[in-house]
Amino acid sequence: MGSKYHKKSNSCPFRGKEKFFLESTIIAVRTHIPIITTGTFIPDEIIMTTVGMCLNHHSPTEICKTPGVNFPSGTTYRNCIDTIDFDTLIKNNTALFAEFSRQFLKKGRHYIFAVDEVTDPYYGEKILENEDFIVGGKQKKSTNYFYSYITLYITIRNKRVTLAVYPVRKSENKVSYIKRFIDIIRSKGYLISVLLLDRGYWSAEVFQYLQTENIPHIMPVKAQGEKLKKLLGTEGFRQFTYALCENTKAEIDLEIMRFTARKRSKKTGKMVEKNYGFVYYGIDWSLNRIRNVYKSRFSIESSYRMRNIVRPKTSTRKPAVRYFFAIVSFLLKNIWVVILFDNFRRKQRGPFVINCNWFRFDAFIGRMWNTILNTVINQFHILNDSDIT
Repeated sequence: MGSKYHKKSNSCPFRGKEKFFLESTIIAVRTHIPIITTGTFIPDEIIMTTVGMCLNHHSPTEICKTPGVNFPSGTTYRNCIDTIDFDTLIKNNTALFAEFSRQFLKKGRHYIFAVDEVTDPYYGEKILENEDFIVGGKQKKSTNYFYSYITLYITIRNKRVTLAVYPVRKSENKVSYIKRFIDIIRSKGYLISVLLLDRGYWSAEVFQYLQTENIPHIMPVKAQGEKLKKLLGTEGFRQFTYALCENTKAEIDLEIMRFTARKRSKKTGKMVEKNYGFVYYGIDWSLNRIRNVYKSRFSIESSYRMRNIVRPKTSTRKPAVRYFFAIVSFLLKNIWVVILFDNFRRKQRGPFVINCNWFRFDAFIGRMWNTILNTVINQFHILNDSDIT
């Protein structure tokens, strides 16, 4: 972090509130995710160890070797974490995320929602327990196999928070996840201004569901088939209707708005023109507005990078443990956004504006980790003192 922002981050209104947010995190996780402990450790200490693993991008073996602190051993920690129930994670993750998002969300308001996926590389073997959760893909970090998580994000200006996270399973199709997300949005009382999806959801079944439920949405065109490619390449067609799965029972009409963008070729290095398009439904917006709104989805990639910074290292094959780690890492990103909202809003009339540079994510990581160390060390000293007496 640059010195320009380091001074602001260390003399900020957040000073002194670290312990409150650490305790709030532990209480929220303990409330929604029961953990059965072994030995002398209690669930709060296991959760604190998990948060410490996230903040340092450590594995259970690495975190237990932290000098001068009383973290559980790697074996004890794994035995406790193995007691987490997968179905409980599925059922309660939305309630857990709501603990650190409802502060600035109001029922009856329209919001922009985005659905996206993030992948974690997997290097082990497929077994019966995890076979349904391991998905293939393009080689990344020396592997073609991943655990993938589908997320529901809400975008409010420069605030991006996670509302739900689910593991991707090969036995479930894309529509089932979208239906689940729509149910979550409606159960919370929020209204959909527009739903943003990427090309991975391009299918007649997805479009059929969204149109049947009258959900406004935007999705980039996946140029498949000669007819669609020809329409995108025709200069006279700025806006047109395309029949997906034409002459079949699944046929559905899509409204598409095309545009031309200039990009630099990776092979030749020269600027080339390429035609793109957006499928849109339930909105009456100009092309510029559609493009600008959809750009807000790209900011989710920065959220994924932050989440990867606080993702624990693990080689476990157990889907429940990996899912738990994913939930906690996404939760830490939500907590940082809440801290920005509470302490770093620009003083001005009109809507709230947050300056992320006033409290960078790495400053948040450092401050929270120092709080964990101080908490654990103090507990260790208290235990030693009681043993002496």
